[in-house]
Amino acid sequence: MIRSQNYTIFSCSCRENGNSSFCANLTQKHFPTSELYYPCKTSLQHCIACGYCDTHAGQCIHSIKQMDTVSHFYQKLFHAKQVLFIIPIYFYHVPAPLKAFIDRSQAWFQTPLHQKPAQQTHIKIIFLGAREKGEKLFEGAYLSMKYAMLSIGATIHTPLNLYGLDHKTDLQNNIQAQNQIIDYIKQC
Repeated sequence: MIRSQNYTIFSCSCRENGNSSFCANLTQKHFPTSELYYPCKTSLQHCIACGYCDTHAGQCIHSIKQMDTVSHFYQKLFHAKQVLFIIPIYFYHVPAPLKAFIDRSQAWFQTPLHQKPAQQTHIKIIFLGAREKGEKLFEGAYLSMKYAMLSIGATIHTPLNLYGLDHKTDLQNNIQAQNQIIDYIKQC
């Protein structure tokens, strides 16, 4: 195990025991991990464009009415120093449940920079694409994640983009990709 700060991991696949889960387990094997979450396997309340956060910076109507799952995940994110998102790409973007999480970052968009809640958080992202190639395969997902993380004040690092991981065991059988993951996490 490599000694470094603990990672909070968000494994964002809707599929059970596939490449994202393998990547999360690989990370836990090689790096200290404080927490592991599977947000796409829960019910994530989507933004309803009600405008509440426009006049109540940092608050969402869902969180006021109830303790919702998205708020819970954001609170975990705000208190973590090192965060790793493992995200499969579905038709050039993130899985639909994760998009609900991203959209809810809007609640902190109006928050002044010095009051953003994740100023000490560093975000790394591993994108897993099924396609063998495609220069724009990860572009939409990256831009959405980038601006969501900027809304909360986090620092986002250049992502690791991995191609050709379609079947559930493709990453498990790809030592080169596993080494790329380990090297990527060692950085920063």
